[in-house]
Amino acid sequence: MIKKFEPFDAYKEFGTIGLKVNADEQQQIFDYAAQGMLKMMFDVAEIRESEKIKISVQGASKEELLVNFLNEILQQINAQEKAIASVQILSFDPLHLKAVLSGENFNRHKHPKKGNIKRVSFQNVEIKKTAVEVNGPLVWHAELIFIT
Repeated sequence: MIKKFEPFDAYKEFGTIGLKVNADEQQQIFDYAAQGMLKMMFDVAEIRESEKIKISVQGASKEELLVNFLNEILQQINAQEKAIASVQILSFDPLHLKAVLSGENFNRHKHPKKGNIKRVSFQNVEIKKTAVEVNGPLVWHAELIFIT
C-alpha cells in the first residue's frame, strides 16, 4: 500500500520541539514515534545494532503508554548511555507493550547527537483517528512535545 502521508514529521516552533505521527494502525503510532524521536537524536545508520535491550511498559491509557514507552527509550539513551538505532515492538495492546531496543554503548565521537531530548511531555498528548488531508482517509494521529 502506498501511503499518502509521512509517518512522522519533526517540528520546531516557538521554542517547542515536537513530533507529529501518522499511521494506518494504532500500534504503528508507537513504532513511528520511536523512529522519529531516534532520528531527531542520532544518525541511526551509524549505530551498530550489537546490543539488544528488552523493555516492558504500561500505561493507564494509550496516550500514557506512548509517553511512558518513549521515556523508557530516553532512559536507556540518557541514563544508561546507549545509542539506540531501532525499536521492535514484540507485543502490544493499548495499555501494555513489550519491545526490543537495538544499539550499542554511546560514544560521543562516534554518535554525535543531532538533538538532546530529556523526556516526553504529557502536555496535550492525544492519539486519535483523523484525516490528514481534506476528504482524505482516516488515519491514526498523535502529536508529541519534547522537553530538551
